[in-house]
Amino acid sequence: MGLLIGLGSRLGYSGAEEESTFIPTILRRAGEGVRPAPPGEIPSSSRPVADRNGPRASAVSDIRDAIAPAARGDSARRHPEILARPSAILRLAARLTRSLSAVLCACSALSGTAYAGDPWEFWPEASGFVQLSPVTRIYLDAPYAAGDNETKSLDLAAYLDISLKPIRPRHRQAEDWQRGRYLWLRIGYDHVFRETQGTRSAPEDRGIISFWHKFRLPAEIWLEGRERVDFRWIGGDYSARYRFRLEATREFTVLDHTVVPYFNIEWFYDTRYDGWARTLYQAGSEVTVNEHFRYEVYLARQTDHLPSASSLNAFGVVAKWYY
Repeated sequence: MGLLIGLGSRLGYSGAEEESTFIPTILRRAGEGVRPAPPGEIPSSSRPVADRNGPRASAVSDIRDAIAPAARGDSARRHPEILARPSAILRLAARLTRSLSAVLCACSALSGTAYAGDPWEFWPEASGFVQLSPVTRIYLDAPYAAGDNETKSLDLAAYLDISLKPIRPRHRQAEDWQRGRYLWLRIGYDHVFRETQGTRSAPEDRGIISFWHKFRLPAEIWLEGRERVDFRWIGGDYSARYRFRLEATREFTVLDHTVVPYFNIEWFYDTRYDGWARTLYQAGSEVTVNEHFRYEVYLARQTDHLPSASSLNAFGVVAKWYY
């Protein structure tokens, strides 16, 4: 610093004007090939870009590097892991909190039509995905439902997913098989076991075809539509059920884990009653734990219109394995 003050004295600068012109003057007289910097631009050497951080870097860079990193605010940028290294329990709690907050916010819109006396059910589910090729995969699913009215059901299903049009790699969702497809098809079979108050009902066999398509909305929100047909045989009697679902999703990254909140609504048309028999609302979030495992939590509201009016609420948990 004494050397800089001495130089300033020899050059004949003093007062407020000296302070405003001191550094550009030193650069102009001491640097080799240094051009005057326009207002607002940091001066740089006229040497090639590869040499600008070498021994002859500009004086402004030298002075800036001499400042303590904490004073420049570089500490948090260079060492973010120091600030984001909670224990495993805190990490799990943070993910669950953010996931459930999205669920509760979306389901609050449905609370106006819910009644305190509506029964609650628990819907656990286990799913497995095995990728066969970039455009095909196998999907195995086993959802279970249990309620206060002693009615239970178990589905055992197997599907083949076929990609028709992938999303371009520039989108983050292109890395995921399902979220990375504009168009895709699912074909499968489902066998349903039911039991009411200890008495087993006639099993149901379903042939299933569904078609998925999605559109990109502003703010990185994706709107996905699904049309599904269930070809049903219940105790030997055939019927069909047409299902139309609309879902909105938004992908986030929380503590290096992908979190996807969603909200969907689905309408069911049943040929046994020739009418719209059911409406299903779901709001939840999927959390990616690692490359091979994800989990999903959601709240559901199911309203039946035919053959009689009834409704129920459900809490669902899905465990998903990917191979």
